[in-house]
This record gives sequence, structure tokens and C-alpha cells, in this order.
Amino acid sequence: MKDDTDNCSDLMRQPIVDILCGIENRLEADPLNSSSPSDEEPILPGNGFEALGVFENSCFVAQSMGEDLQEAFIQMKRVEQLEFTGAVSPFEYNTYLVIA
Repeated sequence: MKDDTDNCSDLMRQPIVDILCGIENRLEADPLNSSSPSDEEPILPGNGFEALGVFENSCFVAQSMGEDLQEAFIQMKRVEQLEFTGAVSPFEYNTYLVIA
């Protein structure tokens, strides 16, 4: 039976495997899009979870990276955020990391 560490490793490993598969099979990247980051209203998130939400809802990111890579990155960052919140106390987080 796998523990949570194995699941985290699998989530983090899969995008790299997919990228290597694309390189080895000489797959062509999608054409560049015409949008730019300035097309969207700038937002300064207050914490990592909010930042991830902005990233997840960004059309620019989806068009630039592709939705599959965007989703894989989001999954990896969610795992990192959960590990981070377990390692940093609420006092440390609120004192040093919250942008007011």
C-alpha cells in the first residue's frame, strides 16, 4: 500500500515524464498565442493559496503553457502548499508571510 509520500512523488514525477516523452518523440509545441500578461488585470495575492487560484484561473497561463501543463503544475503546487502549511506554524505564517 502506498503512503502519502508516494502519492506526492507520483504527482511531481508525472509532468517530467510527460515532458521527456514529448522531447523523445519530437512532438511539436502548440503555436504561440497572441495574448500577453498585460491583457489581464494585475492581482497581488495575499498568500500561496490565493496565488495558486490566480494562476489556475489565468487564460494567459493556459494559452502559454497549455492546459495540461498548467493543471500538472497546479497539482504539484497544491502538494507543496499542504506540506508548507504543515511545516510552518500559524504564528510564523501570520507574522512573516501574510501580505496585509
